[in-house]
Amino acid sequence: MGELTQVLNSLGAIVSENSIENDLPIANHSFNLSGLTNGVYYVVADNGTARVTQKFIVK
Repeated sequence: MGELTQVLNSLGAIVSENSIENDLPIANHSFNLSGLTNGVYYVVADNGTARVTQKFIVK
């Protein structure tokens, strides 16, 4: 089963969503987020068993 990753803005709206269908850990993937405006965002990774959220800031 693959992992679902979402990028949420500070209001909780989904601005990007990706499905990863291989066995590499999420830490080994990169995403093009160059279209994001300045602000606070969250990456949420969910593999069906565990869910991880990481905050980041675009300046």
